[in-house]
Amino acid sequence: MSESGATVDAHSMANIMNHVSKRRAGTAIAIVVLVALGLWLYMHRYPTARPPTACEKFTAGVAIDFVRPDWCRRIPIGAERGAGGWSPKGFQVDSWRSDCFLATAVVTRNVNLCKDVKPIRTGLLEGYLDGTGYNKAYCVDRVNKSNGFWGELGLLPMSNGELAPIMRELGYTDQALLDANLDPHDPFSWSKYIQLLRSSYPPSRQLQRSDFLARVENLRCKGKWSPF
Repeated sequence: MSESGATVDAHSMANIMNHVSKRRAGTAIAIVVLVALGLWLYMHRYPTARPPTACEKFTAGVAIDFVRPDWCRRIPIGAERGAGGWSPKGFQVDSWRSDCFLATAVVTRNVNLCKDVKPIRTGLLEGYLDGTGYNKAYCVDRVNKSNGFWGELGLLPMSNGELAPIMRELGYTDQALLDANLDPHDPFSWSKYIQLLRSSYPPSRQLQRSDFLARVENLRCKGKWSPF
């Protein structure tokens, strides 16, 4: 092979290698862009979870316990009900709003409420927990299989530390607890009081329940940094 031929072959090989390198770099850039786009779409498709206020938890709990789906709409979708990375993918985080609609849909057997059961997600610091399983299809399936039984209390986990300020905001005093034979020093006495209102006995309880629900009807939760 002549010297000029060897030079041409070397030049051609260099061009080929340069072309291959550019293609690999272009492929790598395309992959990075696609991953970034997928992450961006995921982050913006579903609302980001945040800690709920006591008022938001209270509103959801009362709506569930007294079957008031119209009150579920007052709760921001991002108000987180619970999160756990050990749960199956799709059910690692859910919102109070969606849980409220899910519970009332099950109890009333009304699948029309399922359209408001929507996923949320957590942010980077929480590890991007996935709540996509909480959706309309999941709700419809629960309604069809539950026979109207929910089996969970909305207000069960709330202590007086959270409930007492809200009950005072509604105009209640410790006298209401004493009249119901409840100890104001019991850390869950307000939760017990509200559960008593779910009973129809004695008949006077019905009037107390109606009065309580009328007060809650006028309650509006403030901003997420407010104690209410």
